[in-house]
Amino acid sequence: HMMIDRLRSEDMYSQIPSYPLPLHRSTALATQARMLYILLFFVPEVLQEQAHTMREIVDRHFADNWVIAYYMGNLVELCHAWEPYKAAKTALSNTTQPATVRALHEANAERMSGCRKMLQHYLTEGVLTEDYVLDNTPALLHCVRECNVALRWLMLHRRAKAKKLPKTALKEPEQVLLLLMNSAQLEYRLRKLVESLLAAKEEMWSGAKAQALSMLEELADYFSGERALTRVGPDKPLQQWFLN
Repeated sequence: HMMIDRLRSEDMYSQIPSYPLPLHRSTALATQARMLYILLFFVPEVLQEQAHTMREIVDRHFADNWVIAYYMGNLVELCHAWEPYKAAKTALSNTTQPATVRALHEANAERMSGCRKMLQHYLTEGVLTEDYVLDNTPALLHCVRECNVALRWLMLHRRAKAKKLPKTALKEPEQVLLLLMNSAQLEYRLRKLVESLLAAKEEMWSGAKAQALSMLEELADYFSGERALTRVGPDKPLQQWFLN
């Protein structure tokens, strides 16, 4: 019971910081959710009788998903696995309502569409540079998260049999495959750029310090009255700003 209490209420693998948005919570907690699924069969009285506990578990881990991969690609549909257990079945019923299933699919299909647009921009030749990565790290990481969340949900729930997705999902396999390939390409290129930036960090930091020191020395010479500021180029807008 102690292990179940910790799994249902804590972030044991510290994944929440990597997936800070509430919409991504089930993905962040997916590893411990599948452990929780297995452990619950060792305490069937929780599945059968403890409605409040099962409601808390479903709200935290399974509010937007009902298909999980519990080991080496083996999938299970919770609505089928928990069918004999009253408390578990009741707690999961809201997630597996036809209207909820349809809404979840539409939300993830829309997320997939948004991801494809972001990927098309980021993978355009010349966009991903070291300076761009440094200036847009939060946006790039958000794109990677969104892609992974959408892919995980669509690839798992397309296998559902007891609670099937709408027929429109049958038209998506090529789009899902394309998203998988493009997101993998973005992650690969982003990783290479970050690795190169980390490798050059000390050199860049030393160069920046040397440049700052040189500019401070030149500024000190300027105030001696014997030297002009040679680094300052013409800037008409700034000149007008000072004049006005």
